[in-house]
Amino acid sequence: MKRALEEQYGGEEELPQANPGFNNSPFKFTKYSNAYMLVYICESDKEKIICNVDEKDIAEHLRIRLKKEQEEKEQKRKEKAEAHLYTIIKVACSEDLFEQIGKDIYFDLVDHAKVRSFHIQKQMPFNLFKEEVAKEFGIPVQFQRFWLWAKRQNHTYRPNRPLTPQEEAQSVGQLREVSNKANNAELKLFLEVEIGQDLRPIPPPEKTKDDILLFFKLYDPFKEELRCVGWLFVKGSGKPLEILTRLNEIAGFSSDQEIELYEVVRFRYLEKPKEDEFCLELLKLHNYDDVVERVARHLGLDDPSKIRLTSHNCYSQQPKPQPIKYRGVDHLSDMLVHYNQISDILYYEVLDIPLPELQGLKTLKVAFHHAAKDEVVIHTIRLPKQSTVGDVINDLKAKVELSHPSAELRLLEVFYHKIYKILDEEKNLAPNDRLIHVYHFMKDPAQNQQVQNFGEPFFLVIHEGDTVAEAKVRIQKKLQVPDEEFAKWKFTFLSLGRPEYLQDSDIVSSRFQRRDIYGAWEQYLGLEHSDNAPKRSNAANQNRHTFEKPVKIYN
Repeated sequence: MKRALEEQYGGEEELPQANPGFNNSPFKFTKYSNAYMLVYICESDKEKIICNVDEKDIAEHLRIRLKKEQEEKEQKRKEKAEAHLYTIIKVACSEDLFEQIGKDIYFDLVDHAKVRSFHIQKQMPFNLFKEEVAKEFGIPVQFQRFWLWAKRQNHTYRPNRPLTPQEEAQSVGQLREVSNKANNAELKLFLEVEIGQDLRPIPPPEKTKDDILLFFKLYDPFKEELRCVGWLFVKGSGKPLEILTRLNEIAGFSSDQEIELYEVVRFRYLEKPKEDEFCLELLKLHNYDDVVERVARHLGLDDPSKIRLTSHNCYSQQPKPQPIKYRGVDHLSDMLVHYNQISDILYYEVLDIPLPELQGLKTLKVAFHHAAKDEVVIHTIRLPKQSTVGDVINDLKAKVELSHPSAELRLLEVFYHKIYKILDEEKNLAPNDRLIHVYHFMKDPAQNQQVQNFGEPFFLVIHEGDTVAEAKVRIQKKLQVPDEEFAKWKFTFLSLGRPEYLQDSDIVSSRFQRRDIYGAWEQYLGLEHSDNAPKRSNAANQNRHTFEKPVKIYN
């Protein structure tokens, strides 16, 4: 009878738990069934039964139910169509922390599934959203300060940093995109109430240990009572340094547990990365400005913004390739971490202009080759990042001596003694002329006679029918090599790194059939000879700037 009368209407059925001793969720499944009924109608009643039905023939409770279902369906359709225009903001506050901390269910500060949520249009300015928060929480806008959460490796969250005034001036959608790397639909925030005189800490005990975290009481406007949070003490003084606003620093600590708050940092001048210059004892919670200010004060520098810091690579025992950006980290502890290692070394530089200004510029080291001089001079050029190649050349022309007033410059990028990129094309080439690469090389006996490039590469225009002998004349004149030395040079055609020695009568252009070939398939004219050029000091390459390859300028 149960199957005949009840199960034919479908619905959900819950199966009994397989392991009643465990806290398993019940397993439900939906049944889809149909009931069939054969109905006989008397012909005399046909007109009464099979007839048009209008709204008044439907029972009132069914009409109300049907209308409600249609409205809900339309609302869901509208929400789905407009979902991309909205985002969810979850706001946690102190009462959520007090509700969560100490419970056995989660080892985290808050349960984001239980905090208050706001369904907000992405185009709404964040400052306008703060008015919504004021209505919901009863906290005036001027007392609100919002923090972004950071997700840790153990999947728990901690307040990371407060929103800047610039971020609060953005729209809700812009802020979500900036702060949410996981690209979720939610924006998680922590609401701190700046209550000024209502902050009522209890006096610390007279006898305290160095470097410990003690508890203080904070007035909670939601509960209208004092709540324990904590004091942070200056080492050796017993006086409070600051209220610990980064709640993640105190989570999990008891009132008498000793913690390491200070770090003795060894500072090294970036140009001498092996030598300690001085040491400073700094608080791990010092922010970027605190650290550079202490360094500047030690060096007697008036402007801390001219200090640039670089972190230490614990594995290579060298400075990291990239310096720390201006206010690019939150605290000293972030400057000292390298993957899972903690260092006590920082490198510093003293800049000639403030770091924020320098970060807006592109720095190029340009090696200038004069047409009639052997000496190569390296110039440092700083230009705005949006500058063009033409701007680089114009800036360089004002700094160098040209062979003649109308001389033109070619800009090349060189990598491992080979031309990596042409930033300008040769002018006035005839239809059958070729612009070929010419590189210096020698064979290394220690590496199976493998070709090893050195020196400065260059371009050479080859006309149709040019012989090797004719190319030699132009190359010797270009490089200003004495006859006795030039006679020892061997000319080769290289493809795939294998040299093919050429005779004076060989036609150069016949070997270079492919155009714009770079990398492993590159073809070039090789000049095999010993490297007699004076060795330049490599002191400049002992620091992190080795990635800044000089750009070669040919006059």
